[in-house]
Order: sequence, then C-alpha cells, then structure tokens
Amino acid sequence: PVRMYLTGAYTSTLDVQDALYALVPLEIGVTVALVLVIVGASFRSAGLAARLFFTVLTSLAWTFGMLCLVYEPGPVQDAFRHVTPSLEYSVGVYWVVPPMSFSILVGLALDYDVLLMSRVVELRREGWSDRAATCLAVEKSAGVITAAGLIMTVSFAGLLGSSAIVLNQYGFVLFLGVAADTFLVRTLLVPACLAILSRARANWWPGKMPGVALEGAREREALVAGLWSPGLVDGSGDLLP
Repeated sequence: PVRMYLTGAYTSTLDVQDALYALVPLEIGVTVALVLVIVGASFRSAGLAARLFFTVLTSLAWTFGMLCLVYEPGPVQDAFRHVTPSLEYSVGVYWVVPPMSFSILVGLALDYDVLLMSRVVELRREGWSDRAATCLAVEKSAGVITAAGLIMTVSFAGLLGSSAIVLNQYGFVLFLGVAADTFLVRTLLVPACLAILSRARANWWPGKMPGVALEGAREREALVAGLWSPGLVDGSGDLLP
C-alpha cells in the first residue's frame, strides 16, 4: 500500500476547521449550562432560567437562519446585493463565523435580559403583579437598553461595508443579533413568555414572591395614574398624598 499526504494552506485550514467544530458541542453545552446556573441562582428561579434559554435559543436560530439565507447563493442573496456588494463573492457561510459569534451573541442577549429582569423582580417585590411589573420594567428600562442596542448595532453595521467576506458576515450576524434582542426579544418575546409562565405560576418557581398589593381594576388605575409603587394607594383605593 502507498500512503499519500496532502500539505499546504488548504489542508491546514481543513485540519483547523475539523478541530474547531469538534469543540463546538462542548462550547455550546458549557455556555448554556453556566448561563442557566448563574441566572437560576441569581434570581432564585428555575422558571426564569428556562425562559431565558428559550428566548436566547430563538434569537440565535433566527440570526443564524438569516445568515444562511443571505450568504448562501439564492434569491434572498440576490435581493440583498444592493445593500452590500460583497455578497457577489459569497458562496456560503464562512466556517469561522458561527463558533466565533456564538459566545458574543449569548453574552449580549444575557446582558439585556438581566437588565430587564432585574427591574421586573424589583417591581414584583414591591407588590405589583407579574403583568404590571413586566409592563413597568419594559417602560422604565427602554431608554437604557435601546440606547445600548443602537450603539452596538451601528458599530457592527460598519463591518457590512468590508470587502472581506468573513468580516462582512461577522458584522451581519452581530448587527442582526443585537437588533433582534433589542427591538424584538426584549419588547415582544420576553413579556409574552412571562405572561404565559405567570398563568402557570411558574415565573418564580421554586422561589416565592410576596402577594400582589392591588388587584384587577385598582392596579390598572394605579398604573394609569403613573404610580411607581402600589404602596402609594391607601386601603380605600385612593392615592396617598
């Protein structure tokens, strides 16, 4: 038998690619496990940790799905060519982009989520219901999270003008991921998940939250009045001076 060996830049790149993707399952598993443990321990809730896993997974799936649609040859790529001319030279997703961007996207999504949920927990402990605490938290954290998201999206959007396809794809993934977390996940998906879990009383499981200070119409009236705490309503339902 004759043994033949290949050498050169392409074979070295293939070896690096195989070694990197062999570690991707470990990277994903360790990252997800650590995130779930840290979030669950911080908020003392397995329900919130499970909800975070779902929302982050949804955001990642949508982002990487759009990456494949735009940079793989096809009608979607043709439609996006007027945005960035570099798509003309794209024949697929560059192998280093998904594993390199995964941790960054998870970190950014976790950052925005923790900012929002910290506010939700604070308001819930003051006596607001889950629904009211979520609405108030989204309103009160909107300025900070939106400003941070805009800064990041504008920064990453600069890479879309690069003629190097790897930088172009890297900028696209980060731009789209941050935009989705800022304007879709935080404003729509997270509140919807919290509302569903609230009906099943699973938001704070296995931890406990204090009882709701105001019920039904009285809570809605307090929200309409712009109160930041249900404690500003006396026993008769009137606003405290």
